[in-house]
Parts: sequence; structure tokens; C-alpha cells
Amino acid sequence: MSFSRGCDAVLGLMTAEQPSTPAPRSTADSASDGYHSDSDEHAPSETGPDRSKLVSFYASVWARAADEALPALGALEPLRQTPHLKYKIVFSVVVLSFRAAISLRDRRLAEAKSLLGAADSSDVRPAAVSRLVSAATKMMQETAQTFPLGDAERTVVNQVLNTLREYPCLGACAPLHALVAASCRAAWMVSLHSPPLRIDTDFTPVVMNPEKHVRFSAGTDARDRRSDLIKSFVWPALMDGPRCVFRAVVLT
Repeated sequence: MSFSRGCDAVLGLMTAEQPSTPAPRSTADSASDGYHSDSDEHAPSETGPDRSKLVSFYASVWARAADEALPALGALEPLRQTPHLKYKIVFSVVVLSFRAAISLRDRRLAEAKSLLGAADSSDVRPAAVSRLVSAATKMMQETAQTFPLGDAERTVVNQVLNTLREYPCLGACAPLHALVAASCRAAWMVSLHSPPLRIDTDFTPVVMNPEKHVRFSAGTDARDRRSDLIKSFVWPALMDGPRCVFRAVVLT
């Protein structure tokens, strides 16, 4: 599989939202600067871990990706001919993890409603259903760090492996599987936050915005570090409403 086909295949797993206006020049040069919390300006959520802890957890998953998954993928012989494919794989893992976690959350809530006879029943008062959903959500929040996420993890792994079938070596890449587990856990915790945080799925900007993007400079030459034109995304931004609380990591 050629590099372009590989990238297209991975990106085919994701859909972008509506494009935004190109952003101004960026002065960011370090991927470690991607985390910048505004937690002092926001009160903690009434339920679940506070916002700053969720952002820190998301940042730790990116650190795992940068320190373990990317080097491991780069060392795989079949991927050496397509060196940038590893970035697409890592990026797809976190995006797919959020989709899988949100889908699992919604299924578990639907199962709870169905089990207790609150699904599609005109005899159940909406207020009672709302209390049930709130109680189930609170329970998932309290068990967020240990809640079984095997279904979500398998969904992500299978989507990546089925899309990149010409790279069977990915199936035995332990750091990749560890990243999937960590990404699903982060996505699960974030999706249960009230109000929920979300990853930014607008991948259309072509110019770096210092408020939303930080350059991943490892292995790039001076020309790449001088450019503010985004070639591809390595890690998506984390948003709290309209505010970016963890900047997207990009290649220029």
C-alpha cells in the first residue's frame, strides 16, 4: 500500500465537520506546550473529576503516544517506507476511541432503560426516565477508571487493522494496543464529564493558530519548523465548549 493510499484509508475512518476560517501565524514550537489549562477560570463539574484533571489525563495519553507508540510504529519494518503513516495511525486511534467510547456510553444507558422498562414506554413519566439516566450516568462516572471498555478497545483495533490489512504487523504492536486502551479510557472519562468535553474534529485549517495548534517538531528539519502551513494532524485538540484546553499537535 502506498503512503497516499495508506493515509486515505486511515482518514477514511474519520469525517470532518464544517471548515473554519484560516488562523493567524503561530509561535508554538514544542509539542510539550500542547497542554494549557484554563481551570482557574472555571469551577469544577458537579459530577465526575474536575475539568483540569481530565485535561491532564488527555495530555498524559498524548505523552504515551509520543514516547511509546510513535517510536514503536516507526521501528516496524513495513512502515519504514511510509514514515508519515505512523502519525495517521496514532491520530486515527484517538479519534476512533472517542467515537467508540461515546457509542458504548449510549448503549449502556439504553440497556439500563430497557432493563427497567423505561425504553419506548408511554407509561413512564419523562421525569422518571431522566432520573434513571442521571443515576446511571453518575454510576458510570464513579467507576470511570475501572469500567470495562473491552468492547470499545476491540472496535478501535479492528477498525484500524481491517483498514490497514496490508500491515499485519500492527496487530502485534504492543505499544499501539496500549495506546488504544489509554485513549479509550481517556475518551470514556471525558465523555462522561458534565458538560462533556470533546475533541475538535475540524481538521480543515491549513495555517497554524497559536490558540489551537502546536507544532510536533521531532524529526523535522528547519524548514518545517519555520513553516506555519499544516501538512497533517498528529493529535486532535480538546475543547471545553468553544474554548481549546489542549492544543492539536500538527506537522508543518
